Amino acid sequence: MIAIFLPSLKTLGGNRVLLDLAASLRAAGNDVGVFVVSDEGNTLFGHDAFSPFRISGKSRMPVPRALHFLKGARLAAKLSRENVVIFSEPLLAISLMLIGAQGFVRLHQADDYALFDDNPRMRSKLGLSLYKWLCQRTYRMSGITNIFVSNFVAGEYAKRGGKGQRYVARPGVNSSIFSTATNKRDGPLTIGVMARDLYWKGFADFCAAVAIAESQGLMFGEIVLIGHDDVVASFQSPFRHARPASDLELCNELQAIDIFVHASWIEGYGLPPLEAMACGCAVIVSDSGGPSEYARDGHNCLVFTPRDRNDLANKLLSLSIDHLLRAKLQMNGAITANQFSTGVFTSEFAAVLQANGHACSNS
Repeated sequence: MIAIFLPSLKTLGGNRVLLDLAASLRAAGNDVGVFVVSDEGNTLFGHDAFSPFRISGKSRMPVPRALHFLKGARLAAKLSRENVVIFSEPLLAISLMLIGAQGFVRLHQADDYALFDDNPRMRSKLGLSLYKWLCQRTYRMSGITNIFVSNFVAGEYAKRGGKGQRYVARPGVNSSIFSTATNKRDGPLTIGVMARDLYWKGFADFCAAVAIAESQGLMFGEIVLIGHDDVVASFQSPFRHARPASDLELCNELQAIDIFVHASWIEGYGLPPLEAMACGCAVIVSDSGGPSEYARDGHNCLVFTPRDRNDLANKLLSLSIDHLLRAKLQMNGAITANQFSTGVFTSEFAAVLQANGHACSNS
């Protein structure tokens, strides 16, 4: 069996990369099991390919998150004796290291070492230092097959002293769900953004950029804030808050958007801009690392400097005015998204598993 471990089930974020991988591997004839560490904070309900096994359900009393991961690590270690175990979550990597487990496949989706830098939620400098020390130690674990979603993430891993062979497998778009609407409607422009409360996702920069652009003449019909985080109190312009509970609902939202903005300061890969391209959006994306795998400024998107609100405002203005540029980015973006598919990602991933002695069908 191929056992894939997730921290939770969400419609946004890196968990979806592993969910799509699980579905594709199962479609190729593999016995795949999905194990969810905790039901806390889930926003994705139901998936066509499988029913995940919940390791820890919702607790009636507050339970430290670390205990959920230790419980998940013990199960992963047990399964790894006779199965292929795949995970991404850095806290699970730390838990596996602490119990002395080996023999896993780790998909690195971000620069985990820097994940909590400048994060207001990490109030303890001692806690941050401890996390960084433990995280760096996981980079030196033996018996781990390390796969990276981008050359950017692989490079950051190497800078932190990571050991072992570095393989790259680029996530892709599930074309059976994400595609361009056949009846793209006319009318005032709709601008969309992934609205996350994580500081480094750049939502505050997006809000400020919209205000700047509006003061300079930006015209639009609606702004769609996509996500489940409570961020609307900080947004002043007219908006609609969409909370998709499935990939299909997310696709429906993206198909109605003309301009999609991805404003992260740092990103391991950035799947949402690719999915937005597949759905016919003209994309504006920050130069945040991972998106450089597919983002080509002026060809399939507009690229702006992370945290530069004026730069983002200028890109919003120019794209709202220039309909020929929007059409060019929409056309080339759809072509790009077609080149980065879940099928290609699964083939690259399965090839790495096979090369490292892991049983995996890739029909």
